[in-house]
Amino acid sequence: MVVLLVLGGGAAFFLLKGGSAKAVAESMVSELNKGKDMNVDTLLSLSCKADADKIKELPKSVPSNAGEQFKDIKTEFAVTDVKESGDTATATLTVKFSNVPEEFKSVIKDDSTTMKLLKEDGDWKVCGTFNPDTSK
Repeated sequence: MVVLLVLGGGAAFFLLKGGSAKAVAESMVSELNKGKDMNVDTLLSLSCKADADKIKELPKSVPSNAGEQFKDIKTEFAVTDVKESGDTATATLTVKFSNVPEEFKSVIKDDSTTMKLLKEDGDWKVCGTFNPDTSK
């Protein structure tokens, strides 16, 4: 019984400190799928410092009336194929769009890309979102 408690405590520590790249990638996707209800603080906590700094700047760079023609577009994110290698990891991030206005269907299409993750201060973080071709 004591061994189980010790092992359980170790597992809880592992999940709270460091966890896995897969858990962080899935948490990021879960938050993104909330759309307008996503919590920016959660996105920041799942992002590396470089990306978090850029996320904080986004609201300042978007005009308040931007996106009116896109307001009904729905997005659904999914993550698959998470592969850890030391302190870095990759995953396939897929986005599917629905309710796209006819005039934008040629440019707004379902897509997938590589999500990059790395360990920062012992925790897995999504990183390289704003610079996907540059590995950290």
